[in-house]
Amino acid sequence: MKLSVIIPIYNVEKYIEDCLRSCLLQKAEDVEFILVDDGSKDRSVAIAERLVQEDSRFKILHKSNGGLSDARNYGVSHCSGEYVFFLDSDDTIEEEMIESVLKELDQHHPDLLVFDMLFVWDGSSQRKVVPGRIQTIQDPVRSFLRATPSACNKIIKRTLALDFPFPYGMFYEDLATIPMIVAAAKEIRYVDRTFYHYRQREGSIIYTFNQKTLDVFKCFERIFQYYRKQGLFEMYHDELEAMAIEHLMLYANRRFVHAKEGNDYLKRSKETMERWFPGWKKNSCQKQFSFNDRMFIQIAATGNIALLKGLLALKQRMKGKGA
Repeated sequence: MKLSVIIPIYNVEKYIEDCLRSCLLQKAEDVEFILVDDGSKDRSVAIAERLVQEDSRFKILHKSNGGLSDARNYGVSHCSGEYVFFLDSDDTIEEEMIESVLKELDQHHPDLLVFDMLFVWDGSSQRKVVPGRIQTIQDPVRSFLRATPSACNKIIKRTLALDFPFPYGMFYEDLATIPMIVAAAKEIRYVDRTFYHYRQREGSIIYTFNQKTLDVFKCFERIFQYYRKQGLFEMYHDELEAMAIEHLMLYANRRFVHAKEGNDYLKRSKETMERWFPGWKKNSCQKQFSFNDRMFIQIAATGNIALLKGLLALKQRMKGKGA
């Protein structure tokens, strides 16, 4: 078997049919779809069983609830493909995706195959293409480290997926894992196609906070310690620094401002940056952010939560007016 598509299922009865119908449309035969029931409590599994019962490419596995990382790792340990692909059960794929990637895998035998994603907002016509690599950067590792760390726009050699399992129970499971896979891959191929449709759901908004948001600190410790142990930290210093600015100083801090202990978390973010990257404020990656995002990062470094909340509120109002 060339490719195993691993689809964790947990309480997605509203979306699972769209996801599986996009899989059923795939014409390729050298593929298996591993549906991992992660202790789902709604009708998701019943819908899945009805849809795929006559297609021998599909297999449904059942396990107790352990979260997304656990379900993905379980799928990897029970699949037979040379390569694995992680499809979230509320997302969809393009009709010709599997055939296209199988041709690439047969031709080039990479350790990692990367493509673009299309962000699709529920209840809106809003669309956004998220590139799998930064085209202006020639070095493949640097290019992919600067792009999205999502696991869903990547085909990964199963041996690599086994070497780098997703961390159990961690909120930032993709960010904590993909940068290490990128560094370990001996050959990375990029396909300039938007194969994956990533659903942006109500309730998954980036401005909410819960205690799992604090996992971002463990996530970056995991990444940086790995790169240091492999002797790669200085080589990819600028890319790792840019990743931390984006995902810690911008995305995580957007959540922290709504926490009761927000001041402490903002301070911890700044201390983390200064411990690993004393000169982080000079990183040129910030030129690629919007003016509002650059302002947010600068203010976050001062710890002024009231001003940050005002900036976020202004951004939301402008978005509502179509600005």
